[in-house]
This record gives sequence, structure tokens and C-alpha cells, in this order.
Amino acid sequence: IYPTSLPSVETKFRSTPHSFACKVNGNSMEEFGIFNGDTVIVNRDITFSSKSIYAIQIDNTEVTLKKINILNSEIEIFGDSKNFHTKKYKKDRIKIIGKMVSLIRSYK
Repeated sequence: IYPTSLPSVETKFRSTPHSFACKVNGNSMEEFGIFNGDTVIVNRDITFSSKSIYAIQIDNTEVTLKKINILNSEIEIFGDSKNFHTKKYKKDRIKIIGKMVSLIRSYK
């Protein structure tokens, strides 16, 4: 790998008015390669894709990262099959904050 073929850090993690970073606390997304202590970049510009991971808020509580499936009157949320059981909520209980676009992991 040649350094010129890699995107610059500034390009890869450039902040926009529509993005923010948050630290992961928990293990409900390990199956998707997201681990406790990781930092994720979330973009508020949302284009829905069933393959993406979203920052969501349930009943105006803390923000969580999950995959979602939008149904007729409900939103189904799911994470790591070992650590999280799929749940369905009425649409009015879920606020989709944004879509995860990058992950930053520190190695010690």
C-alpha cells in the first residue's frame, strides 16, 4: 500500500454541519464490527438503507446505534444477535438521529 492511495485523515473524517462523533458504550453491535470504546461519526443527512446503521433515540432517552427496518406503523431495531434481541416500536417512539458513516478505533 502506498500512502498516496489512501484518503487523508482530513478528507475521511471532515466535519460537516450535519455530522457529529459519539463514543460507543456497550456490546450490542459487535457482530457488525462496532465495539465498546469505538468512536463513530454520524451524519444527520439521512438516506434510508436497510444495510446501514443508525443512531436512534427511543422514547427521548439516550442515543443508541442499531440497524433498523421501517415497517408500516412500526420501526424494527436490531443489533448483535448474541447481545441484543430484535424489538419493534411504534414509529412515534423512535427518533432517527442520523446514519453512521465512519468508525474510529484506537489501539493501545
